[in-house]
Amino acid sequence: MTKANLNCADLQAADLQGADLCDARCRSGLLQKANFHRANLQGANFSGADLSGANLAQACMVAIDLHGAKLRSADLTGANLFRARLLAADLEGAILIGADVPVTYFGPAPSTVQKELIGPYQLLKSGQVD
Repeated sequence: MTKANLNCADLQAADLQGADLCDARCRSGLLQKANFHRANLQGANFSGADLSGANLAQACMVAIDLHGAKLRSADLTGANLFRARLLAADLEGAILIGADVPVTYFGPAPSTVQKELIGPYQLLKSGQVD
């Protein structure tokens, strides 16, 4: 499904494990609790999408656009977020253990992110890394 147009799609709880969604467009999609484990989401546009509770563990999310996306309680364990656009993304309660997170993170204030779930990789703060 490379370059698929899934804008505004309702894929709540969909099983997309291992799917190739490279360069897909899924702006404002409803993807709560969807399974993207080991999916290829490189270059995809998920801006404004609701990925609350989604499984994104070990997903390739290089250069993904998550501007304004909801990732509350999403599992991003081991995900590659290199060059990801996270401006105004909501990561409250997200699990980021072992995730390759961009050097700059523009999300909720640090007080709204559960620091114990980030792990030793790095402690994120809005706009900077400690």
